[in-house]
Amino acid sequence: MTRSINSKLPRREVAILILYDENERMLLQKRTADAPVFPGVWGFFGGGIESGESPLEALKREIYEELEYEIANPGFLLEEEYCHKDPPREIKRSVFIEFYDSSQKLVLHEGERMGWFTHEETLKIVDIPSFNRPILRAVSLEIESRRSS
Repeated sequence: MTRSINSKLPRREVAILILYDENERMLLQKRTADAPVFPGVWGFFGGGIESGESPLEALKREIYEELEYEIANPGFLLEEEYCHKDPPREIKRSVFIEFYDSSQKLVLHEGERMGWFTHEETLKIVDIPSFNRPILRAVSLEIESRRSS
């Protein structure tokens, strides 16, 4: 991946959510080995923004489809754009964060499995793509700031 934008490439916009719990652990998804994009790696829940959807509308739809979880009050964390090499395309990611409502059971419908990890634990997982690490760090800092306030 490179961080420069090339307007000649196809563009994909996605919305992702990082749920975190009372132990400051983040929920991640292990993608299946046969996933069409990023097979076998740990990543985030969420997905593509469809025509006419806002990032928040897409997020609500995707998270319910993938986890049967109804998000309540996700906070916008950051937005990033970059060029992906394989397949070649521009990516725009809208990243949201929410404290997990443990009264809702999570039901995995996409991916091989899911797991809760502290930021320190994510540093030891080799199957997290390098382009996701800055987001994990930003989430960790946001969780810290929410705890402090």
